[in-house]
Amino acid sequence: LNPIACQKTTVTNSFLWSYDDSMAIKGGWQYSNGEYCEDILVKDTVFWNHGPVIGFESRTDIIRNITFQNLDVIRPRSNSENGDEFYNLRVGVMQVNITDRAKTSNIRFENIRIFNPVDVDLIGVRVHQSYASQDTTRGTIDGVTFKDIQVLNAPTGWKGRSVFRGYDATHGVKNVSFSNISINGKIATTAGDIN
Repeated sequence: LNPIACQKTTVTNSFLWSYDDSMAIKGGWQYSNGEYCEDILVKDTVFWNHGPVIGFESRTDIIRNITFQNLDVIRPRSNSENGDEFYNLRVGVMQVNITDRAKTSNIRFENIRIFNPVDVDLIGVRVHQSYASQDTTRGTIDGVTFKDIQVLNAPTGWKGRSVFRGYDATHGVKNVSFSNISINGKIATTAGDIN
């Protein structure tokens, strides 16, 4: 399910099972003229195999006010061993990937339960170039909240790696906050606990 250049949209009480893009909110793609992507709520939904994503396609000026709330993500896994094969980018359960010009703000991941993660990172928040990039400039990410996130039944040795990366000094990631994140019942108290 890919809401592309959508506004004032709610997805609720759904079951999404796919190999790729169970839910990928995109700000412009081959089917749109780059309209804003804003005011989207995804709640009370189950994802199987792939968690919620913003991007990769982000050919719009604005992506903002996106909330993922009260979700179950079951057996999330990477599509391939390397994720984005062109840029060796691993896939995260919760992702914000801005690969074009979008100024991205007020993104919320709240009350999310992740069951049995397999070969996948926990979080990916990045401004980068990708196979999907078509704009010549990169955007920004300002304001991402992760609150009440539980990882349950993670396999022994699973680290829950998280990646936060800007493109350069003016196309970066800032104002990312965390509250009440736990892995197998252990509350994360340092950045190392989710990295």
